[in-house]
Amino acid sequence: MKKTFFAIEFAIVALFLLLPPLIFSSDSQDFKITLTPFAFFSLAAGLFLYFFNRKPFCSSDSSDKNINSIKKISVLTVSFGLLILTSVVFFAVQEILIKQNNPETLVPENAVEWSMALTALAFGAVYEEALYRFFVPQFFLFYFEGKAKVYFEAVSVLLFALAHFYLGIAGLLNALICGIILRVTYKKTKDLGANCLIHFLYNSLLLTAAAVF
Repeated sequence: MKKTFFAIEFAIVALFLLLPPLIFSSDSQDFKITLTPFAFFSLAAGLFLYFFNRKPFCSSDSSDKNINSIKKISVLTVSFGLLILTSVVFFAVQEILIKQNNPETLVPENAVEWSMALTALAFGAVYEEALYRFFVPQFFLFYFEGKAKVYFEAVSVLLFALAHFYLGIAGLLNALICGIILRVTYKKTKDLGANCLIHFLYNSLLLTAAAVF
């Protein structure tokens, strides 16, 4: 009965959250990051997905929660560095090899726009981490009781990458590698809040770099 309930929940999440980015591709116009009704919805959805499903999906991880603080900081530092390195590599690949015109992020022009953009990035980080790093892979591991783990991990990473297809081939590949890094980070730390933090810092750094360069 419990598995049936969570299967229905997953079907609803797939219909309203996972499928739309794959079916309704964004246009190729430049875009500005700002607070929208969807930003608030995404924050609420992310918090619900995590706190509602944390106990049933992560009951087997209870013995791993007391991870050493130094180890956690080390994992987060390495992961953040790998995210930056990945972004630099794929930016270079796009500029040198692919040379594809992709939509660009419009830089905020004043303090109000910056505060709204950073808030939206924070909300988005919570949403994506809760959905792609926690809910999707943990549901599969819970529902199928650990069978074919690598395939379920791959599905969650691919869904995350394909949701960024509007950024072009380089953007998709960048999201693919970053998705792997962030999922491994969560598995090492069992701390989704830490994942949200480095995800937010990474996106904020990219936005700042766009403003500077």
